[in-house]
Amino acid sequence: MLNFSLLIQSFIYTIICYLFTFCLIFFFQEIIHYESYFKNILDFSDILKNKSISIVANMQEKDLALNFLANIRKLTYHDKLAFEYSGLIHLLAISGSQVSPITNFLVSEIKYILYLIRRKNSNPLKLMNSLYQINIILSIIISFTISSLFGWSGALIRVLSISYVSKINFSSYLFSIVFSIFPKILLPTFKNCILLIFFSFIFGNLLLNFSFILSLIGVLSLKLIGRINNIINCKIFFNHIISTILTSFFIGVILFPFSNCNIFSSCLSNLIATPLVCFIITPLTFLVLIFPEGNIFSSYLIYFYDISLGIFKNIALIFSDNNLLHINKSKESIFSLQGLFYLNSILILLISTNDIIKNNNIFQTRGKFISIKIP
Repeated sequence: MLNFSLLIQSFIYTIICYLFTFCLIFFFQEIIHYESYFKNILDFSDILKNKSISIVANMQEKDLALNFLANIRKLTYHDKLAFEYSGLIHLLAISGSQVSPITNFLVSEIKYILYLIRRKNSNPLKLMNSLYQINIILSIIISFTISSLFGWSGALIRVLSISYVSKINFSSYLFSIVFSIFPKILLPTFKNCILLIFFSFIFGNLLLNFSFILSLIGVLSLKLIGRINNIINCKIFFNHIISTILTSFFIGVILFPFSNCNIFSSCLSNLIATPLVCFIITPLTFLVLIFPEGNIFSSYLIYFYDISLGIFKNIALIFSDNNLLHINKSKESIFSLQGLFYLNSILILLISTNDIIKNNNIFQTRGKFISIKIP
């Protein structure tokens, strides 16, 4: 009972902390308008736009290709509806779900090379510590580079801030000061609040950015489902499959009040399309941008890229035909003021729940100390 009361108390304090942070961000938004200035300095997406237009010149899926190559939105109204009703609209660009695996893969390869070079002449403990620091720095550099080249969408900002910058220990020192004054604040909560304020100052109010909010909700949902799977102790292969299905279902339930797509059909379409986008379309996107045009290799890359985009579009069309039967015309759009308020409310609940789960061991330890009777 004591542990449960501590859990509820901490959950309430965490929600209050996020509510205060959200109010602070909205308040400063009215008096500070630096976001466009900073974003223009850090945005190098024009470098890719000219090449992207040249690449898609002879492709059948020109409009869809421009979404991935340069975040240029030129899809027809019919295609937009197809991706929306099939529940695949969140995959329509280079976003966090694609950048994170690529960043992690590149960093792991570089770390392994450095490990092979330094393992004989380094202390194991110091080597692991230095590799951890290198991991953080390289992750930030790579994700920052990708984000600046693809226009700093909300999903890319989420990857840089919540996934990588949050690993830096600068906030831990501040937390040690704040904790003495507000002992109920959790370290993950404090970090997230600092990051939300800092990146909102640079890129504008992230709480008004649907791409950022939806991306963060997706990641938090995936983490919750992943923790459930770990408790069940599924095999690794089935763990990934179950996580994908349950996350799609969970997000479908969250978005159902504002969504026109069928939840079960959306889960199935995501199960088919997500591996295609993450493991084929995304790597091909980077390859066609990196390699110079005009040679046989790049021509074949563009050809296979066009085919993969066509398959992705057909998946959306197939599942949208089924979903069209479930359209509710009376529903408000998720991209409305009501939808924004709803998403921010869900975000607070999800991020608070994740913070509490992270600190579950701390709660148990606190409960044991409190239960000790001093003679």
